[in-house]
Amino acid sequence: MSELTFEQMLEESFKTIRNGEVVDGTVIDVKPDEIILNIGYKADGIITRNEYTNETNADLTTMVSVGDAMTAKVLKVNDGEGQVLLTYKRLAAEKGNERLREAYENHEVLKAPVAQILGGGLSVVVEEARVFIPASLVSDTYEKDLSKYQGQEIEFVISEFNPRRNRVIGDRRQLLVAERAEKQRELFARIQAGDRMEGTVKNVTDFGAFVDLGGVDGLLHISGYEGRSQPEVPGEQPMGECCGQFCSRYGNQWKSGKNDRLRRIYRTGAGSGRIASCFTDCKGACG
Repeated sequence: MSELTFEQMLEESFKTIRNGEVVDGTVIDVKPDEIILNIGYKADGIITRNEYTNETNADLTTMVSVGDAMTAKVLKVNDGEGQVLLTYKRLAAEKGNERLREAYENHEVLKAPVAQILGGGLSVVVEEARVFIPASLVSDTYEKDLSKYQGQEIEFVISEFNPRRNRVIGDRRQLLVAERAEKQRELFARIQAGDRMEGTVKNVTDFGAFVDLGGVDGLLHISGYEGRSQPEVPGEQPMGECCGQFCSRYGNQWKSGKNDRLRRIYRTGAGSGRIASCFTDCKGACG
């Protein structure tokens, strides 16, 4: 215990605290796994590592200093060793939940770093309160691997708020959908039939190519460039990448003869657009 004057000890002997009470204190000692507080009571308050942070192996001496003022919540008045067991993390989470409630009710867009990649989605932390974003609500397109989001700061809204059932759900997808819709409106307002556009090929299928025109996907159908003498799709990839895409995407179909259209284009060399060019120049590359 910290050293107190007789008057302080006499005054504190009449003070009482209860489980669940919020108390203020001053840090009088810090160890790697616990913090000791003077809370103006006959016993010191103890905050263990698990009750301070979600970081499993955190060194508290690098996070808190002697003399720091702290507010914590009483878990047990007597932890069995004559000390008061406190929690900082749970109190912060309660305050965080209030923040999330306000955001939910006001449809506010939140921004927070991704703390953990889970099997079914992402976990983000807002003021010590956790929010789960299901994989289906992470993006407006299917993403099998979510590892790229680790540590990344993302924006989302709260779509469901039920802290009693430990169910606070975030939604990033609706923001992306709204952003894409706005880009579509802007694009359609400024283009017309006959305009020449440039874009980036996002995906190649057996019926054409999907091109990103700046947040909006356009379909370049295979009938639009099959049989032409010169490629008209800008930004062709190096042939190694082109052949790799063809083999990985169409190799099995080609060798098994399950796609007559591919066989016809590949066999005749018809067309010299992006896809037809890949088919022709990669002849034999897939076996």
